[in-house]
Amino acid sequence: RKREQGRVTAVDTAETFRDYLARRGAPDRPLYAQIGFFETHTPFDFAGAEPDDSRGVFVPPRLVADGNSRAHMAALQGVCRVMDGAVGTILDALEANGMVENTLVIYTTDHGIEAARDKWFCFDPGIGISLIMRWPAGGIAGGRVPDELVSSVGLAPTLLEIAGLEVPENMQGRSFAQLATGGDYTADDAIFAIFQGKNARCVRTGRHKLIMHFSPYRELVVPVNIARRETIFHSSPLVQLYDLEADPEEFENLAESPEHAAIRAGLLDRLFSWMESVDDPLLREPPRTPFYDMAIALYREGRA
Repeated sequence: RKREQGRVTAVDTAETFRDYLARRGAPDRPLYAQIGFFETHTPFDFAGAEPDDSRGVFVPPRLVADGNSRAHMAALQGVCRVMDGAVGTILDALEANGMVENTLVIYTTDHGIEAARDKWFCFDPGIGISLIMRWPAGGIAGGRVPDELVSSVGLAPTLLEIAGLEVPENMQGRSFAQLATGGDYTADDAIFAIFQGKNARCVRTGRHKLIMHFSPYRELVVPVNIARRETIFHSSPLVQLYDLEADPEEFENLAESPEHAAIRAGLLDRLFSWMESVDDPLLREPPRTPFYDMAIALYREGRA
């Protein structure tokens, strides 16, 4: 494997998987492969990827529409193109080995991109992730785009159900296998999310989003020079409430609006009930961090 900056590139990772399948030959038992890529982390130049503006550049409304933001998004599009090519290599390898029809392929991410109000936040661009599934033999094909809310915590039970295995009673998350295959599925009317780095918790319904902050962190945006200044908080509000139908960019915090008091109360109750159900440690005390423990160790060492 070729390496750059100590990491394996998407192209090399895909080619390694392709070569493995070629050596393995016709499969005689189920195969599980989890393949990760690094390319979409800043500064978006990993593996020598070049910015791509060949089909234009989309600048989200939360960013300043100037040369800096366009350059940032073009660089992101460039590494996405590299990564897309690596995914193509993997799919081609499955087809070459007679596995493309009966292999469940899942493409997903763990958070939003590295831009203002995306990664590191509970705004929709931070918690909304890519999720593409393909399994022709099992009925997952045809380009359907369901609107139902699902959570990545449901991915494990989904895989178990599709594989015909029992889902353990102590496993969190709800399978959405029936939704993926076009079966009879009644979606949950809310999902929950967290960003532990800011001690933030969130509940999102089809229309509303409530974010609860347990620490007054400054709203760090990366990179700082492309964020619209009016969208940046110097300290996290205690509660944020957004009407996603009227305000999809989550600019207008309605948490103190008297007209939305009942919605706020209902969502807070749902969020706190969920936190209780997962035994969230934030309900007991502020979390201790390794950095705090090191500081206290120095304090005790100096007082010994």
